[in-house]
Amino acid sequence: MRQGGVFRHTSWRHRQNALISGSKPQPMYAPCHFMIIRFAKSSFPIQNAITEDDVLRLQTDTERRRWKLNDEWKDLLKPPQEAGNDWSLTLPCKETFWNAFLALDINSIGPRPWGRKKNLCGTFLDGIHEECDELDKIRQAFMQIGKYIGIRDNLALSFAVDFDRSGPEGPRTLLGNAIFSLKYGNLDDPAMQPHLGELVEHLLTFVADVECYSTADSVCCVPPSNPTGGTSIPKLVATQLAPRLNKTDLTEALTTIGIRTGLKNVGLDNKLDTIRGTIQVDGSQVSGRTIILIDDLYQSGVTMNYAAMMLMEAGARAIFGLSCVKTLRNDDNQSRL
Repeated sequence: MRQGGVFRHTSWRHRQNALISGSKPQPMYAPCHFMIIRFAKSSFPIQNAITEDDVLRLQTDTERRRWKLNDEWKDLLKPPQEAGNDWSLTLPCKETFWNAFLALDINSIGPRPWGRKKNLCGTFLDGIHEECDELDKIRQAFMQIGKYIGIRDNLALSFAVDFDRSGPEGPRTLLGNAIFSLKYGNLDDPAMQPHLGELVEHLLTFVADVECYSTADSVCCVPPSNPTGGTSIPKLVATQLAPRLNKTDLTEALTTIGIRTGLKNVGLDNKLDTIRGTIQVDGSQVSGRTIILIDDLYQSGVTMNYAAMMLMEAGARAIFGLSCVKTLRNDDNQSRL
């Protein structure tokens, strides 16, 4: 913590020496500018490499993986307990939400485990007090972000615009119904165009609200399970979205080369085996790109994350996942078969 212009901490080695000697560890003090690491927009986006092991972990991770912050997260900002100390920011996880924060260009000391809850992430906001414009900037940005479903996975950013249903036994949402109608209808039927239009317009609104997505330079989509099955919903959406956002259309850069079973009815233990080797990437198109990766439905996330892994291995800089809907359940990453 900061106290009177200095950053207070007790180092790991200082605590260990105190335990050995039996004395009580005393706080160490250092000027703030020696301790503060500035994390800001220049660091955005942070995208780690994605491996098959990372994708496999989605199948065994039983912790919660999605949040709609406006409905489920009330502890975003906390004032200091003592005058002169910094405000703090608390996020349900580092994945997705930390990159969304980085894009705001606010000084902080970097993400760190926060409290006793697993995956909880937090940071102190360097030099920010109640009258600072930065607090309003954070509140307003996360009010927009909080309308949507943030997802914890391996992508730099991962969001869905809405849930597929309004409740566990409730009716389909507007976008859930649009996906259902397109999936089980004839995509060439003009009557399907209003449903497609609803998806595209809602994704455009999302990008306007969650401004960090506008930093991407390209749009791609998760390829269909059957390469001979005609145009897919994600491709239809992506090809309409790319020109509206003034982004490069990369829908032909990520393609299916082998028919695979739809993952909806495949147990989690077998999902990666089912998709492995069925997708290819044209590295000449994706190298150095920051890509918005479109899918219609996010369930376990294995397909989205595997596709992102392929893009990263081909030289993409970062992947921003954007799904039309997320299944309502919090335990989609747990096998129910």
